[in-house]
Amino acid sequence: MSAAATPSSRTIRWIANLPFDSALFIGTPLLIVPLILGIAFFVADENVFLVISTFGAMGHHAPGLMRAYGDRKLFRRFWLRFTIVPVVTLSTFLMFSLQQLPGVTLILVFWSMWHFMMQTYGFGRIYDAKVGATEVRNHHLDFAFCVAWTGLCVLYAPGRVSDIVALALKSGVTSTASIPVSSFRLLWTVGTAAITAIFLADLSRRMATGRPVNPAKLLLFTVTFSFFWLCDVGIRNLVLGIAMLELFHDVQYLAIVWLFNRSRADKDPSAGTFTRFLFRPGFAGLYIGIVVAYGFVAFAGKTLASDTFQHVLLSVIATSNVLHFYYDGFIWKVREPETREALGVDESGGPVTSVRQRISSLRQKLAHPAKWAVLLTILAGLMAAERRSPMTELDQARAVVDRVPDSSSARIALAQRLLEAKDYDGAIAESRAASQLGRPDYRIHKCLGIALAATGQPASGHRELERAFELHPDDPQLRFHLAMGYIRTNQRDLALQHLTASVELDPEDPITRYNLGVLYIALGNERQAVDALRTVIRLNPDFAEAYRPLGESLLSLGETEAALQAFRDGVKRNPDDHDLAQRLKEAQAAPAVEDGSRAPSD
Repeated sequence: MSAAATPSSRTIRWIANLPFDSALFIGTPLLIVPLILGIAFFVADENVFLVISTFGAMGHHAPGLMRAYGDRKLFRRFWLRFTIVPVVTLSTFLMFSLQQLPGVTLILVFWSMWHFMMQTYGFGRIYDAKVGATEVRNHHLDFAFCVAWTGLCVLYAPGRVSDIVALALKSGVTSTASIPVSSFRLLWTVGTAAITAIFLADLSRRMATGRPVNPAKLLLFTVTFSFFWLCDVGIRNLVLGIAMLELFHDVQYLAIVWLFNRSRADKDPSAGTFTRFLFRPGFAGLYIGIVVAYGFVAFAGKTLASDTFQHVLLSVIATSNVLHFYYDGFIWKVREPETREALGVDESGGPVTSVRQRISSLRQKLAHPAKWAVLLTILAGLMAAERRSPMTELDQARAVVDRVPDSSSARIALAQRLLEAKDYDGAIAESRAASQLGRPDYRIHKCLGIALAATGQPASGHRELERAFELHPDDPQLRFHLAMGYIRTNQRDLALQHLTASVELDPEDPITRYNLGVLYIALGNERQAVDALRTVIRLNPDFAEAYRPLGESLLSLGETEAALQAFRDGVKRNPDDHDLAQRLKEAQAAPAVEDGSRAPSD
């Protein structure tokens, strides 16, 4: 709508129309909540998150990339950004991925929250522009309101906060351990209340004076931040909460991009052949198909076994995220004439003098390199800090719990670190504390079960492991410990079932294969034992314990020379094993098939 028109102060103007906006921009959470919770009733939470985080989160990057590299006019304007930034970003992430530095992830976490907030703010700008509410003061208040409520929803989500603190500590920002999270949360709450009060007072003033207000924007803000609060704070399952927020963000984004490009395909000859071909009536299915196909790259890549491919894949995904966040910061700006024309809005805000225009242009030119300078400085600082951080992983886990004691995920992480340090009593205490804070989590029962078994309570420990298995049957380590429990109670068939499943879930783990091989010996399956133990040695030639049972099994099968070679290899790998050296001498003196049975070890 033109700014010259004077709509009623309470006129509702939609971006497309009432049904479209209600389903895809504002009322989307009413569809998402029952859909995701219904699916999660039949499908594991992690799988729901996996699908949305690949086909949705990764897939919805595609439209922005299509515009960046398919819009000739836009590419000519920003060609330097579109060519140099991807190369530099991918190279940087490859370096970080190979060195396993978490600083990149920390930056992406904050950038993703900023990106979500800016999308909500951008929709508010569009709704305001539809009724001619283009005052700068209005934009500033909307921005402050969105920042305040985004931060509030995050700060009151213990799982979110603990993840951020943990990443900061891993990145070497040890000062994070002294941040009083509860005090910061209180200050942010007071600030949010003040900003909200100013926002509402200004809204009342504008309505009283007849200035334009679009109720659609107010409804958008109300629904969005209520949904954000529900997902982060109201739902105890943070995995599903993040999945639902991501889906909301993706649906909004894909819908507005479709509308934008549909308009350009009809009105703008410079849109390009690809845009005019794809964004036309009846081709929405192809558009969604391209999005899903782009997301499938990340989904399929997760099945790659090679560490090198995994590092490359993680770097490509991280680069895609950064390009999405970065490009969206300037290719969809509402202030741009092409954007306003395609969306059918006028956000000119009145005449602009040549002096103000020059100042604005200069400020924009300087702002861009300044932002990159800040980002690269932070990145370099995190890299240096991570290298010199004095904190161990156990110290970091304790620090996170100290700062965010109401986080179930933080206490689970600490329990796992204590378990690794063989502080079983500490692991039991933290596991039980975690069970009082969050939803049922198989990791709690798993840590508790392992720790109880290690402290002489095998029956109680096994019951906890069985509870964990009911919640999450696809953890190879859990299946391994269950198998050890069944071996202790002489239930070898059940032990074999779980060890076999553990090997299938994690075929690169030599410890599980070793125990599987020894169990095969106990069951009299010498040939299968040989196969399992040879695989152990192939995975880890220094796994000294595997050579003797391998040799004994080969002797039982009558393969004397292969058995002698296994004994020799074992002595070579571990010359201090005098029992194995003696066994080699005995076998050389009188090679014969013997009973090499041996009970599996934990």
